[in-house]
Amino acid sequence: ALIAPFSLGRTGTAFTPAELAPLAPRAALIAAAVLPRSPTPRLGTTKFAHVAVGSTNAARCAAGRQTRQSYPAVAPADALLSFSVSTGVDEQPIGLEVTAEGARNRAVAAHAEARRLLGAGGVRGAVLAFGIESGIFEVDGAYYDVCFVSAYNGVRHHLGLSCAFEVPPKILDFMLKQGMDMSQASNASGNDRHPASDVSLTAPSRIASSGISL
Repeated sequence: ALIAPFSLGRTGTAFTPAELAPLAPRAALIAAAVLPRSPTPRLGTTKFAHVAVGSTNAARCAAGRQTRQSYPAVAPADALLSFSVSTGVDEQPIGLEVTAEGARNRAVAAHAEARRLLGAGGVRGAVLAFGIESGIFEVDGAYYDVCFVSAYNGVRHHLGLSCAFEVPPKILDFMLKQGMDMSQASNASGNDRHPASDVSLTAPSRIASSGISL
């Protein structure tokens, strides 16, 4: 769920509904990892009244929506809100701490926006906010892409993170030397065909065959 759009074999970053649908559950696993599973709630009772996502990106919102549906004790089925917020970090985070900070910042900002919006309408209820941020980190000279999720209840952050895949060297070069994010770098590298020549070397072909940018 973390492979950038180049893994679909094209330079564009837009996805059709048919492409997005099977990927949303994978993205949701990242968000779900930070929530303990609860028993099915009594009728009319949930831990949170609202869920907020710190992004209007379709994949991030789908992850929040799928997670909410998978954990009915967390929030009502119609409780999702999404907001375009600042991460407070670079467009392409580098380092685990920076990437985690971006996730936390998204979650805090989404929580604040949800409280502001709901308060203005006189709506009450606890809010759970998700911040989802992808970044890269270095191990033994190689760089890997990973996604952090923060589930924030207004007091405490609960962090989860995805598995990682190695960034292909020619894509990494654009990211480190020209400050591009993953999608921009994959396009600039000329990787406009199926990524078998690059990504399949560093990620299972089952994952490389379908991708999404978080």
